Amino acid sequence: MITPRNNDIDAMWLGYSGLNVDYANVMAIVQYETAWDRRILQCYGSLPVGISSVVLTEDGQALPARRPLEDLRRQLHSWQTRTAS
Repeated sequence: MITPRNNDIDAMWLGYSGLNVDYANVMAIVQYETAWDRRILQCYGSLPVGISSVVLTEDGQALPARRPLEDLRRQLHSWQTRTAS
C-alpha cells in the first residue's frame, strides 16, 4: 500500500516525494538492478532518477527507493524491534 508522506511513525519514506510504504507491508528490501525496471514501471508507473533499492510489499508491488539499502533495512529492523515489545 502506497501512502502519502507524513509524520506517521509506521511508514517508511522511500526517498521520493509522496512515496511511503507502511512498515507492516514490507516483505523485503533488495538492491536495485535494471532487471527490476519493468516491475517498477508496472507498480509505480515511472522510473525515477537515482533508484538505489527496491522495496517489495506484501501485495506484490516493487517500489523504487532512493535511500540506500542498508539505511532502509536498519529502519525496518528498528520498527520491528519497537513493535515487538
